[in-house]
Amino acid sequence: MKKVYSVFLILALGLVLIVSTDSARANSIYYQQEQNQTTVPQRNRKGTRDRKSGRGIGSAYKKAGKGAGRAGKHFGVNIAKGKPLKAGKEFGKGMGSFGKHTGIGTARVGKKIGKSMKKAFSGK
Repeated sequence: MKKVYSVFLILALGLVLIVSTDSARANSIYYQQEQNQTTVPQRNRKGTRDRKSGRGIGSAYKKAGKGAGRAGKHFGVNIAKGKPLKAGKEFGKGMGSFGKHTGIGTARVGKKIGKSMKKAFSGK
């Protein structure tokens, strides 16, 4: 009787091993098929605006104003904390940004006026 039980036990273990390897193989085949499917990559939404956006006169002056505002804010915060040297440094960085973008905006204004004057006086 012990031989019969041992034979059944061996058969049951063999059956379990066969079923588990078959299911693992089926899963791997399924995943391979999933990976082989061609998918259309999603479009990057970051660059959907027109290419020239942010390059106008108004945006340059806007950045200048933001730089000046940031300078004043950082200056005040650091003065309140008792750090006058850091406050001056932050104020200078913000005013540098203000000057840079004011200059860029002014250059764009001059370029635009120059083009319009050229059209007006060239007779076209």
